[in-house]
Amino acid sequence: MPELVNGQWVKGDVASGEIKGGAFHREPTAFLGLITADGAPDASGQPTWRAQVGRYQLFVSYLCPWASRTLMMRTLKGLEDIVPLAVTGCVIGENGWEFAEPQDAGPTLGKIRYLHELYTATKTDYSGKVSVPVLWDRHEGRIVNNESSLILRILNSAFDDLTGNRLDFYPQSLRA
Repeated sequence: MPELVNGQWVKGDVASGEIKGGAFHREPTAFLGLITADGAPDASGQPTWRAQVGRYQLFVSYLCPWASRTLMMRTLKGLEDIVPLAVTGCVIGENGWEFAEPQDAGPTLGKIRYLHELYTATKTDYSGKVSVPVLWDRHEGRIVNNESSLILRILNSAFDDLTGNRLDFYPQSLRA
């Protein structure tokens, strides 16, 4: 599978170590930012982004089960008009995840054709896999998060004040 190496797209199979003992092992997630209702620092003092209508965009592929679960949460929480969506084609080509039509990634980046453009816009010398889902900040032109489990948690609560949807799919009693 192709990937970025020092910010340059490398075509062909450059993957090493994803399959170990016959099982898939995903490399660590690179972008772990959080969005909260008020943008206040999290419990550990790390900065977060404030939830806003239209500021963030979810990039997914229907092919990816991790991305599909973020789509479900987006729908369950009624975020269709709050968090815009961009869906790649269902094939990972020589340029990685590709959009059938260029997608608007906001005023900073403009239109993109390949998902890897989000990664290099965020970190010009990024090395690693380019995966979905991606939660993108359209205003700042950078990836907030590309870890599906954290994106689920963000979508579960960060936008509640904007939607009034207080359904909780991450109950306190089950978090441990």
